[in-house]
Amino acid sequence: MSIGHLPFELVISKQPLTLFKLSLTRVAQSMKKNTNQHQREVEYVVGDWVLFCIYPTHKSLQI
Repeated sequence: MSIGHLPFELVISKQPLTLFKLSLTRVAQSMKKNTNQHQREVEYVVGDWVLFCIYPTHKSLQI
């Protein structure tokens, strides 16, 4: 005789995949909030000197 639900669903009353998606959403929102706290607006005008560094992170970009 089966009740048609996983034990996890009976205890938590939600499916594991739903909880996983909710967790990912919360983590993504938290990461975005923390990242945006450290960003600042920068405006450049013609003639400004800037340091431009390229770090290859993808295998196709590496020599």
